[in-house]
Amino acid sequence: MSPHKLILSALIASTIFHAPAFSADTSQIVASGQQEVIPIADFFRMPSLTKAQLSPDGKRIAMLAEGAAKRHVLAVMDVSDLKPRILAQFTNVDISSFHWVNSQRLVYSVSNYQLDKDESNRGPGLWAIDADGSNQRQLILRGWKESGSMQRVLEWNHRFVSSAGDAYPDDIFVYKVQYHNDSSRAPTNDLLRLNTRTGTQVLIPRPGEALGWLLDQNKFPRLVSVSENGRSVTYLLNTDGSKKKLFDEALFQDDGLRAEFFDQHGKLYVSKLKNHDLRELYSFDTETLQTSAEPVIAFDGYDYNGDVLISRKDGEWLGLQYETDAPGALWFNPELKKIQETIDQLLPGKSNLLSPSRDLDVILIYSGADNDPGSFHIYHPSSKKITTVGQLQPWIDPARMAYRDPVRITARDGLSLPAYLTLPRGQKKQLPMVVLIHGGPNLRGEYWHWDPQAQFLASRGYAVLQVDFRGSKGYGQKHESLGWKQWGLTMQDDITDATRWAIQQGIADPQRICLAGASYGGYATLMGLIKEPELYRCGIAWAAVTDIDLRYSVTWSDSNDYVEKFFLPLKVGDRIKDAAQFKATSPLQNAARLRQPLLYAHGAEDLRVPMIHGTKFRDAVTQHNQQVEWVSYPNEGHGWQRLENNIDFWTRVEKFLKNHIQKP
Repeated sequence: MSPHKLILSALIASTIFHAPAFSADTSQIVASGQQEVIPIADFFRMPSLTKAQLSPDGKRIAMLAEGAAKRHVLAVMDVSDLKPRILAQFTNVDISSFHWVNSQRLVYSVSNYQLDKDESNRGPGLWAIDADGSNQRQLILRGWKESGSMQRVLEWNHRFVSSAGDAYPDDIFVYKVQYHNDSSRAPTNDLLRLNTRTGTQVLIPRPGEALGWLLDQNKFPRLVSVSENGRSVTYLLNTDGSKKKLFDEALFQDDGLRAEFFDQHGKLYVSKLKNHDLRELYSFDTETLQTSAEPVIAFDGYDYNGDVLISRKDGEWLGLQYETDAPGALWFNPELKKIQETIDQLLPGKSNLLSPSRDLDVILIYSGADNDPGSFHIYHPSSKKITTVGQLQPWIDPARMAYRDPVRITARDGLSLPAYLTLPRGQKKQLPMVVLIHGGPNLRGEYWHWDPQAQFLASRGYAVLQVDFRGSKGYGQKHESLGWKQWGLTMQDDITDATRWAIQQGIADPQRICLAGASYGGYATLMGLIKEPELYRCGIAWAAVTDIDLRYSVTWSDSNDYVEKFFLPLKVGDRIKDAAQFKATSPLQNAARLRQPLLYAHGAEDLRVPMIHGTKFRDAVTQHNQQVEWVSYPNEGHGWQRLENNIDFWTRVEKFLKNHIQKP
């Protein structure tokens, strides 16, 4: 069946594998006190393996793994023997990402997981190297203070986009991000084709100030979106140099057409909202500028969010990996469909994501679950044999981890709230509970996957409730837009309603509930304590936004006039028109009303939510509340990178919860 004739609706991942994953296994339930408590470090250590990727020809696997001095290195192994050898490493930074340029060459970037004070002012850089370790070359510098005098090394403001395909096998595409003196203008993304062996570059012509590009299956730049008077205008680029306008959308409005990919025949696929709500996938006719009458793919209750897999051999659209309540895959290729079924039988109760080689003769598998950080395997269809490549966190025993059930909760106005409930193994009723609130807030916060914070709390006997309140992405335009300008209002009510649902279900002891979260989740923690003092016994907040107005008056790493002109007024509020609301829903302005015990932490080098949010609120709340524990971490940004800081913080959390909600 051709993809453009297939319509899928109500395709929920639970029909694929949730039943075995969530079924009770009483033989594995451990009674309290029968086993040693799992060390905090086990939950928050960096994984020993973070990424693996098959070369296009299926002969090698590249991976990121922990090496000497706890730094992550780039390693490669032959599929024939699976013996890893280090390809690239540094003593002062970690290799954080990589991509195959072709079957013999890779590019990689770096970060510093042991954050240094000046690390936030440095980019990822880019290097290229052959799979045998030869011909290494730096392509992009890391920081704006570094000299660009090195021959054919690009400045720090360049970013990897994609390999350039068979026509230019040693080339990649990179963005040159140009920031303007007028910060109300969006940054321009020039597209360059860069040779990874010589450093030579070719600038791709653009019709205006480019916001983004889309390549077709031959790696030809076919679409470009440009900024025009506060709007995003998308053009189709033809091989003869001509262009054609396809879409014209308002910036930061999420209800328009969104180009997704081209198939092997050059047909464009776009996503759009159905009935102004759920985003679905359609084919798009670039001549008539019309979408197909019916969607190609649709999910019941979830936006289209597919990761399309295209054959490296002939450009065939092989299938789609997606996430609804859990990850899943849809295969158009019948051979891969059978392979998926076989692997799911061999690795039951897991989310098994496949990455096939060019000829489909070797398959790399990532297999993970809610109670399992995951592992990589190699599968040979000819022999139907699976061989384990490595585990992400081999020290984690899934038999001792908790299950995460997806649930739907009805808010007071009838809105369906997606949520995940993590319960301690063998315990279901009248539990002390932590309501763990995601940051953002305009993103999908919760997934069916290994969550170290939720697992740590469940291991200590706490139920953990995580809800994608209104304003969260992924569940339709209605769900998201109902949260616009609702900080501390209906967004907060959703968290309250989810908490009351857990009480009504008999899951949570109403006298033993604590709020917790970081960033926006920290804001909602503070506001929840202020608005619902009888519902929540205590709160834990870190990297928290403590005053909405500070979002405008203090420089943030992602803040400029462009964001303030278009994004913030739409989704957060207008600083002048909504000043009264900002004050009413400001934890800082209402600090005197927060009287419950509070654990509050901030990173001294936080550029996303600057430290002033923490110190101002600390000074205000401690004037009226003597039950506040404050901690700041030097050389930490927006969250904790260093293991010693994670251990310190979560040790404090463990003691704090034990003192306030562990016992009835």
